[in-house]
Amino acid sequence: MAGSVAARISHRIDPASEHAYEDLLAGVHEAVMRFDGYLRREVIKSTSGPHLEYTTILHFDSAQSLQRWQNSPERLAWATRMTALAAHSTPLQVLTGLETWFTLATDRPIIPPPRYKMAAVTWIALFPLITLQAYAMAATGIDTSIAVHTFIATVILVPLMTYVVMPRMTRLFARWLYPD
Repeated sequence: MAGSVAARISHRIDPASEHAYEDLLAGVHEAVMRFDGYLRREVIKSTSGPHLEYTTILHFDSAQSLQRWQNSPERLAWATRMTALAAHSTPLQVLTGLETWFTLATDRPIIPPPRYKMAAVTWIALFPLITLQAYAMAATGIDTSIAVHTFIATVILVPLMTYVVMPRMTRLFARWLYPD
């Protein structure tokens, strides 16, 4: 979706508070689902030293929808309760566009790489996939219109790029993308 945005926040939680925090996460999800423009959420749970780290990414259809959620009394109430359980919290970060493909799991603020680097890594990932997909379509012997061919390609390649290829490319090129 062209105008979609994501909001990312992380909390480090004492393992003794794990169930209470997960109950709060469920409550936040129930609350945010009622907001127009909410698309989905991702929760990444990992271990960070003696703590559990929860990174929550909320996806909205537009910056305005995210802003309504951010300014809502419901979000403030949930955020206050969650922060009270957290040993450490990161500030909320808003991500738009391609930089959501280029995020690493870290508690430092996300500073997207320069656009030329994002474009280069995306091209390096996309070129072989498009080439393989074109060969695969040709090998089937099915003659399709450009529109059908493009539809099939995008149905396959967009999820593949989003969930499989780009996370791996980000790790592979991390030193170049994030030299600091």
